[in-house]
Amino acid sequence: MTTYKTENFPDNHLSSDDLLKYHRRQFSGNEYTIIENHILHCELCSDALKGLTEMDNAKHIYSITHELKRRMKKRLKSKQPIFSKFYIFSLLLVFFIIGLILFLAFYFIIVKR
Repeated sequence: MTTYKTENFPDNHLSSDDLLKYHRRQFSGNEYTIIENHILHCELCSDALKGLTEMDNAKHIYSITHELKRRMKKRLKSKQPIFSKFYIFSLLLVFFIIGLILFLAFYFIIVKR
C-alpha cells in the first residue's frame, strides 16, 4: 500500500485504483483525509469520483431492471389463457346440441300440425 502525503498530488491526479479504494473506504483515517482533501481541491479527480459513483449506480439500476424483466417474462409465461381450446370446443358443442334440440322441437311441432 502506498503511503500518501499532502505533497503527493500537487500536479498529479489520483489513479483509478486510488479513486476506487477511496469510494470503497479502504484507506486508513489519515490517508483517507489526505485523498479527500485532494478530491475537494482537484476538479478532475472530483469528476472522476462522481463518474465512478454513477457507474456503480448504473450497474445497480441495470441489475434491478434485468431482474424485473426476468420476473415479468416468468409471470407472462405462467399465465394460462382465459379460455383454453378444450373449453371453447366444449362450449361450441353444447350450443350445437341445444340448437339441434330446438330445431328438432320446432320441426316436429310444425310437422305435427
